[in-house]
Amino acid sequence: MVQDEEDILDELLMDKRSETTKREYRKDLRDFFQFATSNPDTEPTNALIKEFLQLPQAKAFSLVLRYKHNLKTRPNKQTGGTLAEATINRRLAALRSLIQYARRRNLTEITLQDIENERVIPYRDTSGISPAQFEQMMAIANPDTLKGKRDLVILRLFWTLALRRGEIVTCDVGDVDVANKRLRIYGKGYGRQDIWMALGQGTLTSIQEYLAARNHPKPTEPLVVGTKGLNIGGRMSGDGLYKLIRRYANLAGIEKIVSPHRLRHASITAALDVTGGNLREVQRLSRHTNFNALERYDDNRQGHQENVTNLLEDLI
Repeated sequence: MVQDEEDILDELLMDKRSETTKREYRKDLRDFFQFATSNPDTEPTNALIKEFLQLPQAKAFSLVLRYKHNLKTRPNKQTGGTLAEATINRRLAALRSLIQYARRRNLTEITLQDIENERVIPYRDTSGISPAQFEQMMAIANPDTLKGKRDLVILRLFWTLALRRGEIVTCDVGDVDVANKRLRIYGKGYGRQDIWMALGQGTLTSIQEYLAARNHPKPTEPLVVGTKGLNIGGRMSGDGLYKLIRRYANLAGIEKIVSPHRLRHASITAALDVTGGNLREVQRLSRHTNFNALERYDDNRQGHQENVTNLLEDLI
């Protein structure tokens, strides 16, 4: 029996391992209920969730179908277009998870099996930007300021490790292993399982200089923090990282829309160039799951990712 206002949502999220995933599910469900109530301030309270779950199938289906149409036509403030297919599918997935959980609890008869996902169009342009353009972005960061030191760390992590923005913002100071020149990340799909990645000397030096400027923060503090406004000293958000990259690209005069993921594309493309198209080595850098587990073991044994990272260091 439901005991309090947050039980349904909280119990749903208890099964999610990653804090980032929990946060995204909560945000996506909030978005649905704001649409359903036509109120941008609506929060998904237990009472509101129960009210939705008790709707007749036809009414619930119609509501979700209208929500999907709204998502497909909603402007994307970051790109100037509409929401990406992957974003729409993620929000529908959060809603499906809620309903599936509620069905197991006998709280609803609703099913969304006839509402299909959007077809995700693969990236057509995976070239990102050139090493010369990336150097232009790096040249703008002022290494004499705390913000500049932080931004150089962020840029180098994107370039030399091909990290995703979520992997950067979730890193803590304690995830930097200076003695062994490596960084622990909690990547996409890993939950709280850690993956260690070798650091190039230039990137490690940037991290050390940045942490020294912060008076050597505690291991539990975020690796990269805000430097202005209400978020001074707090963990940077993914949106904050996105805006930072866009700003640097604009200042560098790059006409192409540059995002954190486009920097990842740039890193992977440059890695393929400097390794002569060695997909096996670059897979260790990109962490794509195209190869089976045995090949990953072999890559770890030979230290391919570390070799690629050091080659990338020499390009900037």
